[in-house]
Amino acid sequence: MSEQGLRPLVLDTNVAVKWHLNEAWSEEASEVLASVGDTVSELLAPGTIQLEFFNTLWKRQRRGGITPEEVRRGWEDFVAGGPITLYAPEDLMPRAAEIVLETGVIVYDALFLVWPRLRTRSWSLQTKNCSGPSRTRFSPTSLTLCQTFRALPVSLRPLPR
Repeated sequence: MSEQGLRPLVLDTNVAVKWHLNEAWSEEASEVLASVGDTVSELLAPGTIQLEFFNTLWKRQRRGGITPEEVRRGWEDFVAGGPITLYAPEDLMPRAAEIVLETGVIVYDALFLVWPRLRTRSWSLQTKNCSGPSRTRFSPTSLTLCQTFRALPVSLRPLPR
């Protein structure tokens, strides 16, 4: 695929977690990571993905699914350099607030749904739609969900690494 045919991909926290835990859908999540540079130009996420990622690992540890050392290792690996471009939540909030008010999704999810007007795709293990969550195999959801939202000006700046 030519570089012009590459498109950015909005990365859901669930997919990032699957990179670090050996569980259902981990193989598919690894395929998403492997697609960077092949069919995906870059992975995008709000800066809150870091909080959600760590909290997910910590919850798994509290339930006895993983050890504290696995939480530490997963966190260190995640922040050490995954190919993710992070964006400041405050830059995403005006658009995210409109998405929340129009659809009823929680603000944390809405932050991931801001990019459709930038012609991105969003892949998630748990897709969200206007009527509530539904489970599905990896499928593009954000673009479909948000196509109908009116365009709001969004000034996006990547967070420094």
